[in-house]
Formats: sequence, structure tokens, C-alpha cells
Amino acid sequence: MKISNTNKISLIDLSKISSYTKTIGKWGNIVEGNNIIIDGVISSNFSFFSKTISPADIKASLDLLNEDDSIKEIDLHINSPGGDATGEIFNLADILRNNIKPIKTAYVYNLCCSGAYLLASQAKQIIAKYEASMIGSIGVLANFYIDENETIISSRGLKSPDPTSPEGKEYYTEQVKKIDDIFVDNIIKGPRGSKFGRKEIDQLNGKTCFAKEAKQIKLIDKIEKKNIMSKEIQEQVKQETEIKIETNQKEIMDNKKEDEIKEQATKEAIINNQSRIAMFLPFMELDKDYVSKCIADPEKNFTEEDSSYFANIATQKNTIKEINENAEMHNPNIKMKEEQEEEEDPALAELKAKNKEVLETTKKTNVIII
Repeated sequence: MKISNTNKISLIDLSKISSYTKTIGKWGNIVEGNNIIIDGVISSNFSFFSKTISPADIKASLDLLNEDDSIKEIDLHINSPGGDATGEIFNLADILRNNIKPIKTAYVYNLCCSGAYLLASQAKQIIAKYEASMIGSIGVLANFYIDENETIISSRGLKSPDPTSPEGKEYYTEQVKKIDDIFVDNIIKGPRGSKFGRKEIDQLNGKTCFAKEAKQIKLIDKIEKKNIMSKEIQEQVKQETEIKIETNQKEIMDNKKEDEIKEQATKEAIINNQSRIAMFLPFMELDKDYVSKCIADPEKNFTEEDSSYFANIATQKNTIKEINENAEMHNPNIKMKEEQEEEEDPALAELKAKNKEVLETTKKTNVIII
């Protein structure tokens, strides 16, 4: 148990154990049928960081069940890391131990540690719900947060001793040990004392055990093999699980279809981009800068203006026939009007050779620009 609580835990839903439900207390610990659910840190101090249950609310839950003549015995359902080491929790342990209706079973879910185990130990038997349930941590600890800028002046040395000083450490260690004695005494006084005494607690030395080991050393009596939920709740859980599976499968199929559509769109975009680039490549020798700019712009397509532009340049360079041949090789849809033909001269022959070399290189490398 902690003198100062700062626990943050992940809690499970322990509701729906039976059809009868009654909420007790402002933080909502719940009575269901003959069950008291202790789910969260056991403390009278509210926390935004963890679910909290006060000893007073647990006592109110117990009183409610004691007043119901139809209930002959009471069970505890516990999922808690412990709580504050105050007089309230030790008083609650004493009340449970001497209750007019027997506390038959304490069921352990994820956690039953420290102060939570103190309460569980007042039941005739302790049953772990899971093999991975964690039980134990019997002991007391104190947290101190020291502000370097804080100065405390006391009229008497032990009224507020400095925990960082040798005298302060000795004082607080003594106080923690006294609370630990009260803690252990309350466990031994309960039904668990006949199975698990001070010697075993000292040997455990504050250790937390999984359910299998806890059973071996008699911290608990057994591990639950059957589902303690009612058939109605089991069926509801089954239906909810089936709905979740169906929903997940639909989401997977929808995501798969979406991925397929994206993949197809990407392929089409690549093909379209290749075709677009192929429209400009034959004119690289005419105006390299302009063609490079057009290829780099994914929104730029080959237009009639481009055709006229390249035709004018080609006419000036007397290469119209060669351009037509190159264009047809890249894309048969492109063909410029042959406006004039002249005898081939050495310069034209050299340009043809370069264009042919560019085309062959393009075919071999199959460069894609996206």
C-alpha cells in the first residue's frame, strides 16, 4: 500500500456479472447481485489519472447487501493495484472479516495487489480469473517529492523531519514498518491466516506473483477454469464479438478494394505519363530546354501549338522529314505536315544520326519520369 498514491493503471470492464445492478458512491463502484466490484485504486482521494474507489463506498455497498434478506453470502470481484495506507482501509478489512454475512469468494482479475489483497484475504477463498493475474505486493511504501525551493521550519524536530536527512530517513522507515505490521496482522487475522502466515509473507518480501506461483505458495486457492459470467452475458459477448469480426472483415475488404483502385490509378498514371513523355522526346534536338520543361511538368500535354512550334523550328533547320520519322517511331498519332523537302546535306545527315542514337538509347533504358 502507498502512503502517497500516484498509480496509473489500465482497468477492465467488470460490469454485467448479473442482472441486478446498483451504483454506490460518487465515483461509481458497483453492486451487482451479491457481488461487490472493487475496480480501481482504493482511495478517498479522487484522481483524474486512475479510476478510484473509496473505502466508504465499499462499506456502503456491503451495507446494501447486508440489508437484502435474499442474499446469504457475498463475493468480491477485484481489479486493483492497492491504495492508500490509511485507517479507513484497515477498518474496512476488519468489517469484511466480521461481516454478518460471510464473504465467500474474492475473484481476482488483472490485479490484486497490496491493499487490494488485504481486502481479498478476508474472503474464505481467493480465485484468480486468469493465469496472468498478478497477486501480492504485500507491504507499505512512502513517496516523498522534495521541492528544492521549499523551506520547512518546525518547532519540534519530528513534527516534519527532512526525509533526505539521516534522522528523517530513520523516522519515516520506522513509521512505514509500523504500518506494515498492521497490514500483515490484518491478513493473518482473516481466513487466509490459516494458510499463509507471517513467515510466508516475510519470505515473499513484497514480491508480486502470477497466478500459478501465487497458488503454489497459497496466496490464492485456485485459478478459475470456467467462465463466471452468466449465460446471457456470454451470449451477448459472443454476439458483440461476431459483429466486431464482421465489421473488421468488411473494413479489410473495403481497404483492399481502395488499395486496388489506388494501385490501378497509379499504373494508369505511369502509363499516361510515359505516353505524354514519348510525345515530346522526338523534338529534343530541336529545343532541348523547352522539351525538358514540358517533360518535367506532369500537367503539360502535347498540343497543336507544340506541333506548330516544332514544325517551324524544323523547317528552319531543314529536318522536317527526320522529325516525322522520329515522331512516328515514338507515337504514330503524331505527324507534322511536311511543308518542304530539300536535298540532304552533310549537316542533316549528322542530325539524323544523333536522333537515331537518342531513340535507340531511350528504347534500351526505358526511362520513366513521373
